[in-house]
Amino acid sequence: MKASFDYSAQRTVFLLSPLSGIVPDSERVTRNGKRLRRGQDYAVDYEGGILQLFAPLKEGEELRVEYEVPHGLGTGPQEDFLGFSISLGKGTEFFVFRSAESVQMTPTTPLMPNDHTVAGLRLSGSGESWDYSFIFGGSVNVFPPGKNERIPGPNRITDIAAVTAPDGVYIVFSHLRGISVFHEGVFSAYREGRRVRDLLYMPEEGVLLLAEGGTVTVVDLSRSFPFDWRESYTELHLYREGLGGSGEGALGREALALAADGTWVYVATERGVIRLPRADLRFLPEIAADEERWRAWKKKFLVIWLALPAEETPTALVATAEGLYLGTDRGLYLYHNGTWESVAGITGPVHALLYLREPIPDFAAGLYAATSAGVVAVRDGTGEIVEGGREALSLAVVGNTLYYGTENGLYGPEGGPLFGITAPVTALEGEGAILWVGSEATGTEGGKPTTISLWEVDLSRGAVTEYPATVNRVLPTDPGRFRDIPPEGNTDRGVLAQFTWSEHWKGGNLRWYVRTSTPGYEPIDRPSPGDNHNVGFSLSQELEGLSLSLQGSVGMRELFSHPITNVQGSLSLAWSPGPAFDLQISPRIRGLGTPNLKPETSYALGFAWTNPEREPGKGLLRKLTLRLAGGMKGEVAGSGGTVKLQAVMGPFGPLTLGIQGQRPFLFGGEPRGRESVSADLSGDLSFTGIKGRFGWREDWSRDLGPFVAGGWRFSRKVSYVLKFDPIDWGDWEFRPSLSLAFDMSPAEARFSFKGSPSLRYSSGEKSGRLTLGFELICRYVSRTGALAYSASLTPRWALQLPSLLRLELSASLDGELLVRPGVPKPRARASLKKISCALTPLIWEGLEPRMVLTYTPGKLGFSLPRTPFQLGGATLEVDSRFTWILSHGDVEGEVKLRSASLPLGEDWSLNLEGGYLLLIRGKTPKQGVFLRGNLLLSFSF
Repeated sequence: MKASFDYSAQRTVFLLSPLSGIVPDSERVTRNGKRLRRGQDYAVDYEGGILQLFAPLKEGEELRVEYEVPHGLGTGPQEDFLGFSISLGKGTEFFVFRSAESVQMTPTTPLMPNDHTVAGLRLSGSGESWDYSFIFGGSVNVFPPGKNERIPGPNRITDIAAVTAPDGVYIVFSHLRGISVFHEGVFSAYREGRRVRDLLYMPEEGVLLLAEGGTVTVVDLSRSFPFDWRESYTELHLYREGLGGSGEGALGREALALAADGTWVYVATERGVIRLPRADLRFLPEIAADEERWRAWKKKFLVIWLALPAEETPTALVATAEGLYLGTDRGLYLYHNGTWESVAGITGPVHALLYLREPIPDFAAGLYAATSAGVVAVRDGTGEIVEGGREALSLAVVGNTLYYGTENGLYGPEGGPLFGITAPVTALEGEGAILWVGSEATGTEGGKPTTISLWEVDLSRGAVTEYPATVNRVLPTDPGRFRDIPPEGNTDRGVLAQFTWSEHWKGGNLRWYVRTSTPGYEPIDRPSPGDNHNVGFSLSQELEGLSLSLQGSVGMRELFSHPITNVQGSLSLAWSPGPAFDLQISPRIRGLGTPNLKPETSYALGFAWTNPEREPGKGLLRKLTLRLAGGMKGEVAGSGGTVKLQAVMGPFGPLTLGIQGQRPFLFGGEPRGRESVSADLSGDLSFTGIKGRFGWREDWSRDLGPFVAGGWRFSRKVSYVLKFDPIDWGDWEFRPSLSLAFDMSPAEARFSFKGSPSLRYSSGEKSGRLTLGFELICRYVSRTGALAYSASLTPRWALQLPSLLRLELSASLDGELLVRPGVPKPRARASLKKISCALTPLIWEGLEPRMVLTYTPGKLGFSLPRTPFQLGGATLEVDSRFTWILSHGDVEGEVKLRSASLPLGEDWSLNLEGGYLLLIRGKTPKQGVFLRGNLLLSFSF
């Protein structure tokens, strides 16, 4: 399924499809009409369905995103609908309907499932010239839109690093929404919307590594203000790269921990450990600039070097002389002599690892781990608790003192909390005599985290400086983790009542109604009427050559909070004694009885005349239309509208001339809007015996208003569609189809030549058709002087052999050649967009399965669209499709089987639908089956 949206807002994170995700590589993102590039302009979380822009939208900018949503497994909320109605006699009906979403709730699901029930009673009756209806209903809507957002989890500082650049020291705080950088007393936010799990500063190479989502980003620190330059960032995409060169599956969806020794840099993901050459990191921008060298480098090193211990999730990583230590959610492991060895005495989650190269008072040199049991020292493959009694979350050494963070604040050898810091301390970093402290967000407002703080502790003076969220530029919530909200306070309840009476007579009718609804009433799959109470009528009458329509209503909104009364009406008259006249007036009074009283009136006046003389030469003017439409708000100075004129003249030989124009107007002020004039000359022409449809259109337009560029804009379009008679040779028929077009505007000139000639063969029941669609375009861009030549080709071939098969083949190709002034070498591009083959066997009576094989760049698909067949006395339908993502090796598909209504008895019938679902990512297949049905009972009293 394809989806798209348009958005205009000042933000960077967009939830496109958070429940079902997005098909990888299916998105197309444009900003103000310009195509954006993934990895340079935006990032996308395919599984979470989240789009992150690297630069926020500005006022008035437009973002457009097109993407595909997967079917089958993981398709998000399934809506189960149950309903019944009971007829209690003529004109009396009781009904109940329920719609409930079935969602597999996970920590990343942002919305609660909706459960919506509507029930009511409907009465109706009629006579010879009247009828009435009365409806009374109620609704209970649990977790409606706007009240279904789960509580986001707390954001937390995951790591801190003090790094050096030419313009001084930067303190970098990583967290679940990016990084916050402190420099010269000011915090700045970067990499917004990315989950940064770990930092690794390498001073010898002058780089900082970020483990952010499915990417390892290398930041070049060799220039001043390094975080402000796009050129400073080189990204290694792990998930997007797909299969690793070792063939061990995808590299992982998220980089979780980083470490380095003298030769290698290690990256731990949920799939394994990747090993990168340390010496290359400083020169990655140069390597990436050479496409062929960059491709070879990634193929060699972006592979799974080391598999993880079974069923472990990395949390920390450190490289020591003993080997590579890996902290996980279950314990601590050492990679030594080609195998993972579990460190005894550590069973809980390991939050942080610290390796002391030199001893300090009370603590010997070696490895220390922050665990659920406290601070644990690793000695000879065994863990020994050195600071226990509380869970340790982070570790750091400043001077000769070891500090550790806990849920209750900052602790040291003397205990704690120290320096008045009582928030959960999740990250620590020492810089000289300064201890930097990062925390997890705290302070709840309805269960939602509201603040997150950072601290700078000067140990030499005992001075503490707190930087709250208003200063540190860190948002307190985690957009990737949520928890449930209760239905209390998140449920809408309401009732609706409506009475309608209608009377009918010859040529007219009268209808009046009374409608009321309380604030919580919401119908299923329709907008809520809200707190609305109305009385209204409508009257219509048709007379000879005259029609009249009169409507009026009085309504009150927000009765239970801030009552606002509105009165509105409309009068429509249409008279056609020859020429046609129409008049529409719609007065409205909003906010009656309040200080914000707003009287408004909209109006429209039209005139249309058509020359009754159809013969050429009897009247130059064939048709004339004039229309005046506008409105009045308050005083006359705020009133205005638009005048439109259209005239058709001719014929002039075989041609007809059409002229259209419009202009806005405003009483007492300068009008705003577009003024335009256009002329269109069209008709059937014949050149050298070849007939065709000719068109020539000239357009002039300009924008009116105080803040718009003046001057008229001009455009021209000339087209000629050739009309050929088919050419027959016995059983063969050739149908030419060609057209020419020329478009010119201030921005560019464009010439196109396209057609779709076809050759058809028919002999008895045998038939075939070959169609060759093509389009040739030449564009000249006025601003740059560039010439662009493009061509597209869409051949199609169809063959039908009776009682054997029906075969359809099609393809789509395009290419472009761009010639720029001053550039000696033109740029050429050619691509194959799609190849499709459809085969329908005709050897079975009553069964014609249409099997379709489709190739698009990166994808191979097979489908069996809805194919009905008979099984016994029942009609069944099979529908299946499978897609193979060639770059990743993923396979996704489904087979559905559904039945028509199956009669089970005199009053019972059954509808069934079942299916098989398959999803293969890497080496892990996921399978599922489903069955659902509708049982219908018909009865009456």
